Formats: sequence, structure tokens, C-alpha cells
Amino acid sequence: TRKQKKASRSKSTQNPDGSKIQAREWSSRESMLFAELGIRDDLKDETYLAAFLSCWLCLFVFPQKGSFLRPGVFRVASLMAAGTIYSLAVPVLANIYHGLGLITKASNPIGRMDFHFSMHYVHGWLAHYFGTHYPLPTEVRGPKMTNFSGEGGSIYFGEYEARELIHNGARIQWHASLQNRSKHERMVDTHDSSFLQTSYFVSMRSCYLSSRCENIWIITSYSPYRFGRQFGFYQDLPNDIGGMPPAITLDNILYHWRICTRRNTLSELYLPARSLEPCKHVTQRFTDWWTTKHETYFEDNRHHLVSSAIPPPSQPRLPKNRGSNLGGKEIRLVEVMAPNLEGEVKEHKDESDSNKRY
Repeated sequence: TRKQKKASRSKSTQNPDGSKIQAREWSSRESMLFAELGIRDDLKDETYLAAFLSCWLCLFVFPQKGSFLRPGVFRVASLMAAGTIYSLAVPVLANIYHGLGLITKASNPIGRMDFHFSMHYVHGWLAHYFGTHYPLPTEVRGPKMTNFSGEGGSIYFGEYEARELIHNGARIQWHASLQNRSKHERMVDTHDSSFLQTSYFVSMRSCYLSSRCENIWIITSYSPYRFGRQFGFYQDLPNDIGGMPPAITLDNILYHWRICTRRNTLSELYLPARSLEPCKHVTQRFTDWWTTKHETYFEDNRHHLVSSAIPPPSQPRLPKNRGSNLGGKEIRLVEVMAPNLEGEVKEHKDESDSNKRY
């Protein structure tokens, strides 16, 4: 485990700043390669972009064992370079759910895993919602992940602080992905919807996520009811789609991908205004349900949740809260959950101290 060396982020990084890249002249070696391939001058930029996107898809978006370029992505990369838009969020999220599911089912969840998925997106989500990285002096335009990449960006957390960060909930940014609005609105999915509106409809649609990458075929359920507070709603019982999941066939993978990304459905979406206290947006039914479902989860999995008996003496220096939690007041994800965890940590520590005396 590395030690924290800084209390803030470097002022400059090697990451792109989001501005348009200036065109450059092709080198003689590159021009010779284009000539050998018979690439016309007006297609050089598009061909180069298609090659880059092929590498990006294989190594970053859909990583697989061996880090090889897969011929199956070349056509899609070429179409993307020519301007075709693909909803990559659907197969990426399907792979993430699949990978996290394999981790939970593994006999040793903290050991070495012989499968691959885009975990860096999960790290980006954690950074965005839990403030695990130092903020940049100036926010970068474009994908939010670029704000959390680069050397020296992550804050050091020991095992104890990491558990506190997730289970305590004091620093969670409930509205990290909620569109900024001061009043309730309704949005209708029509052919005039902007790209941002269409993307938001995709994220709010209960459906089956699907993905096919080589011999890994995935169809998994997706229901935004499970994390309603993330979208500004009250968290009620986390409903599922219901019924038996569809058979994992190529036809069904394509069919459900089209359902996820369908446009001009004329469906309406109610968009609530930002709440001052989103942490409290839970119904009594949810609280009662969680009390029943909670049971002895922490007790049965204490060896995973508590692997360090004594908290480290020093706490990480965290950047100032970003303002979504009312001045940094302590917030509980669910009122009945956090006190039990604190009691178990104390009990585990007392047991460890008692063992050391003998």
C-alpha cells in the first residue's frame, strides 16, 4: 500500500484538456504506409481514427485476456470514425455487472481473478460519487473520467478509511449525475430529442442489458428503481423487471440492445428538481424492507468487511466537500445499517485487543 505524498493534486498533468487537437503533417513513414495501403489523402484522418478506435475498443472499453486486437471491432471502429453513433454504455454496463457478479460468487473475492472487465469505469464512478480523487484546478471538458486520471490524482485511503467512506455515506454525492434544474419538469422522447436527452432516456429505461465479446455472451437486467436517489427520486422497494430472463442467444442480444437504445418512443419522463437532503429520500417501506433484508449480512461477512482490527492513527486529508451534503454533516445511507457496522468494528477491535494481552 503506497503512502500519501501530497495533500493536493498537481497543477498540471499529461492528460488532454478537452480542446480540439490541431491537425499536423503526416511523417514520411506514415505517408509511405498510407500509400502502400492505397489510402486516399482525404481518407487519411478517418483511417487513422478508425485504427485508434480499434485499439481503444479492444484495450480500454472491452478488455479481454491477452490484450489482443480483435478483428470483430474493425467494422464498428470504421463506422464510428465516419460518424456513426453507438451506445457503448449498454454493453459496457452489462460487462461490469457480469464482472462484479463473478467477484461476488468467487470463493476468494480478494484473490486473483482470471477474468477481465472494464473496472476503470467503476473506479471513475467511485471517484465521481464518493470524492476519492483530488479535484483538478480547472475541470476538463468531455468525459468526466478524465478529471480522475493522471498521476497523483487519487487520495490515499487505508482499509479502515475506505470502509468508512463507503458505509458512512457522509461524502456521497447523490446528485452527481442529475441534470441541474431548479423546478420539476417533464421530458418526452421524440425525434427532436437532443443527444443528451436520448442518453438520459436510455439510463432511465428498465430493460435487459446485453453484450457479446468473443465467447462471452451476456444478458442481465437493469432497473433504475434500485438506485432511485441517484436520479433525484425517493428510494422505494428496488423492483426488478420480473419474469424469467431471456435465453442468451445472438438474436436476443441484438433485440434487447435495440430496446435499450430505441428513440422516438413518445414516453414521458418526470424529472424532479434537486433536493437539499437527498440522503433522506427513502420511503418507510424501503426502511422496513432493508431491516428485513439486512439480517446477518455484516456478521456473516465480517472477515471481508473488517480485515484490520486497529484503525490507523492518521486520517487522510480530504479536499473540501463539494457542497451536496450540507456542510459535511454526517449522513447515513440507511439509518438501521450504519450503527450495526460501527458496533461490529468496535467488537472486533475489542476481541483483537483481548487476544493480544494473552
